[in-house]
Amino acid sequence: MSTTEIEQPSGVVESATPPSIRPAPASQAVSGQLLARRRRIMALRRLVLLGDGVLLVGVAGIGLATSHGVATVMALWVALTVIAHVCAADSPRSITAIRAVAKVVALVGGAASALNATLGSRADGRQILVGAALMGVVLVLPRVLLRRLPALATRHGLGLRRRLIVGDPQALEGNAVRRAPAVASGELILVVTRADPAHRDGSSLRRSGDHLAIGLDKRHERGERGGPAGVVERVVRTALECGAERVTVVPGDSWGQPQLRELSWLLEGTGIDMVISTNLDGIAPHRVDVIQQDGRLMIRVGSASPHGTQALFKGVFDRVVAAVLLLVSTPLLVAVAAVIRLDSEGPAVFRQTRVREGGATFTMYKFRTMTLNAEDQLSDMQELNMHGADRPLFKMEADPRITRIGHVLRKTSLDELPQLVNVLRGQMSLIGPRPALPLEVEMYDYVARRRLAVKPGMTGLWQVSGRSRLTWDESIGFDLDYVDNWSPGTDAAIVVRTFRAVVSKDGAY
Repeated sequence: MSTTEIEQPSGVVESATPPSIRPAPASQAVSGQLLARRRRIMALRRLVLLGDGVLLVGVAGIGLATSHGVATVMALWVALTVIAHVCAADSPRSITAIRAVAKVVALVGGAASALNATLGSRADGRQILVGAALMGVVLVLPRVLLRRLPALATRHGLGLRRRLIVGDPQALEGNAVRRAPAVASGELILVVTRADPAHRDGSSLRRSGDHLAIGLDKRHERGERGGPAGVVERVVRTALECGAERVTVVPGDSWGQPQLRELSWLLEGTGIDMVISTNLDGIAPHRVDVIQQDGRLMIRVGSASPHGTQALFKGVFDRVVAAVLLLVSTPLLVAVAAVIRLDSEGPAVFRQTRVREGGATFTMYKFRTMTLNAEDQLSDMQELNMHGADRPLFKMEADPRITRIGHVLRKTSLDELPQLVNVLRGQMSLIGPRPALPLEVEMYDYVARRRLAVKPGMTGLWQVSGRSRLTWDESIGFDLDYVDNWSPGTDAAIVVRTFRAVVSKDGAY
């Protein structure tokens, strides 16, 4: 696999800290706030463990009284696994996580059922599933109560999710902040700046809407009493006061390695995550690995397109599914072809040269939805292009060249079915970017040509995201996102969304 290694921006935390370095104490006020938060987390953990323990004993007693041994054992297994998760959890939300309980039920129930079938045990499989499911429901109820009751949720930090974004203004601009923060989403943006000469108080806190600005003079940047730098302490205090669950740092002049290290020390044990922003926008997490090189943490970006066994599986899957669909839909294909011939003059199947991966051309098949001289009229209609006269892709909502049956075929996407032949021949994939015309490719810039890195598809991300009502830039953006972040899960999601788009006829004309 070809990879590209990108060093994280300045401010990457070094992987190892000399053993002689110890966290410097924070000020008394911040230390008190940190201690109070840690105590609240411990109290919440004890409360949840107490409730889970009572439920465990209760279920065990009921099981023994009713002689449902298998179901009781499964219930206790689930309860003990959930209790182990609570002991390891480090934040209020993870301690009361409902999804974690559901995962334990699925994992334990599935493992027990598989083991039971493998060993040929006489244990009742239904009791295994019932015991795991009932214990899951019993454990979920108190967690729902903790989250739903406003007083309890606020007290234990389970209310509105809030995150804090910190960094120099020049680093924040166009990086972590892609849109204005919204109170409803719980966002709070803290912009760290140096002191404004007009303000004598270098540590003054100024608010503008949902943005907070902290001005720091040289004395506050250095910190006092040898403790953590003032900027770090003020960020921690703000995070505690606003109930933030995550502090996202955009490295810059005020946020180098020392500040990040001190921030991680202060947030330790508080359940507040520290996240460091990078410039790797548009790259999915599954392509990224964290590695150590030359004593520093770096990010390795893996290849985007399918490779090895993934590429082999995708190719085999495409051909097998295409063959099955062609066989099953043969009567429909014949019927559609007959209707097209009766509706207008010309062949039922339209052949057109398209561009595939790497720039090679192939003949693509579609059911004809336009009049015979449609391509000859295109040059005279370019000014009516909804994407713009200078854009490669031509689309208009009420195209007069489309036949009566053509409107129906386009609305239902039946005109695409002959492309299964292209998939069977290996020229296209079931899922991928839209196959482009040679004239369109000639107008591509360097970015748009990235679409040609993979096989074109019958359906793709832009087709299920609005199709013709999307702008050219939006269409390219969806295709690039697919090419750069392909995964089997992405293909599966597009298949599901394709059925929904076909039924709703979203953007089809």
